[in-house]
Amino acid sequence: MLSITVTNIVDELLSYFLQDVDNYELFVKFYETRYPWLWQKQFSNCQRIGLNIKRCINEISNHLAISPKTFNNISRICLEESDEVKNSVVNKYNDCFDANVKVYIYIDLNCGAGWATQSKQTYLVLIGVKSLIDLGFNTRNTIKKILFHEFGHIVSWMYRNKIEEIESLEQKDYDPIYMLYSEGLAQRIAYDFLKSNCWFQPKKWYYWCERNFENLAQEYFQRMLNNRSVDDFFNIMLSYKDKTQTGYFIGLKFINYLENKYSIEEITKLELSDVEKHIFNFLLKNSQHRRKHGVCGSLRSTKCLSELRKHRYR
Repeated sequence: MLSITVTNIVDELLSYFLQDVDNYELFVKFYETRYPWLWQKQFSNCQRIGLNIKRCINEISNHLAISPKTFNNISRICLEESDEVKNSVVNKYNDCFDANVKVYIYIDLNCGAGWATQSKQTYLVLIGVKSLIDLGFNTRNTIKKILFHEFGHIVSWMYRNKIEEIESLEQKDYDPIYMLYSEGLAQRIAYDFLKSNCWFQPKKWYYWCERNFENLAQEYFQRMLNNRSVDDFFNIMLSYKDKTQTGYFIGLKFINYLENKYSIEEITKLELSDVEKHIFNFLLKNSQHRRKHGVCGSLRSTKCLSELRKHRYR
């Protein structure tokens, strides 16, 4: 049986923090005493990516000074949409998994609008209200898309049935191979619920990605080979050729490619070494680079893949 619970802690935090919104320690104390695991996750994330925690809390104070009800209003929309998404996910997967998933709607320290993770052997979906506000993701439709995407990650992990792997997998968030596989899977699972409405961008973005797919595949392939960042393919604040989040488009294409051979469940259970081989083949097959230069001809050769790995990790 699949159990999903939703908790909104925004009102609870604000009733505590609004006593003195300029008191940095009050915000920290709330999390440390009532939700220590959530504070530790945020603290570790801030350290990992170099965020100044005090500055983040000051930004929250400024938001509250300008529009004190915004956090409450957005959190209530999140709560309503979470209940709807929860019902859809349970209806589809209740007979597939015996697991607990907890959704928390909280005020985040720039940890992202959506975050799929785990704590104490429990799957978690964290919806960060501050990030939703900062990114302008405050409509029901957008929040629903975020929720289904994060549940896409959770479903893929439940299929693997190795919750203890999640922390180590999260450390691969900047690896271009794992990112393409993981985000593509989450988007593919979300697609089952949302169909063509799964994208955050307008239709013209989708049509541009279709027209320029060979170029996108080539650029991503070259970044992988040269160990260069692919942040501008995924980070909503960055862009490649003035288009944001094109990595999700490539990722979904990659999963569709794998579906010619595997079921979604089988794809979630692939060894990462096999995923790497498939991604090299997929990108090279769809890249302008192959058509124009014929690099290696095919990655079916073990020798060729070995050379590309050397090039990538040099």
